[in-house]
Amino acid sequence: ESETHERVMSIIASSRMVADVTLFDVYAGPPVLPGHKSLAYRVVYRAADRTLTDREASLEEERILKRLERDLGARIRASGESAPS
Repeated sequence: ESETHERVMSIIASSRMVADVTLFDVYAGPPVLPGHKSLAYRVVYRAADRTLTDREASLEEERILKRLERDLGARIRASGESAPS
């Protein structure tokens, strides 16, 4: 919960392929672990010189997610995921 939206946005927006990023949901409560929050973002990928392929956008998304995990300890939470035992 201590990480800010601005810090997450900064990491996502630092990608040269990200044309726009918008926070559209914040949630805290079950099944999210106590002391954590779930943030959902809409990300638009774009290249100035060509049309991106699905693979290029997916690879960039993976890079962004790895950086969020490394720098903030963030992780993707699957829909309906419960707390680890």
